[in-house]
Amino acid sequence: MLQPEHPNTTIIQNDFYPGGLSELKIWKHYQKFKNKIISEIDKNAVALWIFSDINNPIVKRKVLNSPFTITKDNYDKILTGRTVSISSELKNSTNNIILDIDPGTSVTELQIKECVRNILDSTISNLSYVNRKRIISTANGYHIHIILDKKMNINSLRNLSIRLLSMDFRDTYLINSKNPKPNEINIDSTPMYQKGLHQIPYALCRNGLMAMDVTDYLSGFNRRSATIK
Repeated sequence: MLQPEHPNTTIIQNDFYPGGLSELKIWKHYQKFKNKIISEIDKNAVALWIFSDINNPIVKRKVLNSPFTITKDNYDKILTGRTVSISSELKNSTNNIILDIDPGTSVTELQIKECVRNILDSTISNLSYVNRKRIISTANGYHIHIILDKKMNINSLRNLSIRLLSMDFRDTYLINSKNPKPNEINIDSTPMYQKGLHQIPYALCRNGLMAMDVTDYLSGFNRRSATIK
């Protein structure tokens, strides 16, 4: 990865980065976590959020009109100081159920974490063939990964997830809603639809926060600890 020609150019400016997040800081972050990010992508197709201007992303999902992935051979060529976020698709056969906890604008962090804990205690998380669970922070919510002992068809997994979530939470949370209200939490299975995307751990979210594995310290996690220096 070539060092940015304009290292001090501000790419993101928001409440987490009132002074701005520069190309150089983004570049250094992706240099530091290169091996972990490549491992997380695991040769799946990716989408990049490339910022052409401050707070102005362009989504890139194809190279030469075809889906692409990121490996150790092309990492330094593809990622630049303007590549803020990386998401990935699941393969058609997968052992990974991914649920996107998407809160409304007036939902508190405590309420979001309570939703995560409720799901981890629910039917879908306690199937006999669940191997382990993982919680990844996103820009303002979480992705819950429920990792199975066996691979299944992604459509079958999605349908199973929707059925079990609806059984447990139809009166508590929204399930795959397109129009949640500010005070509602939507449990979204979009990552398991065709071309659906999930946030890559160790990469940055679209607001510049690092996507972190918070499985072991969800209660104490503070989003400001996910800012990069």
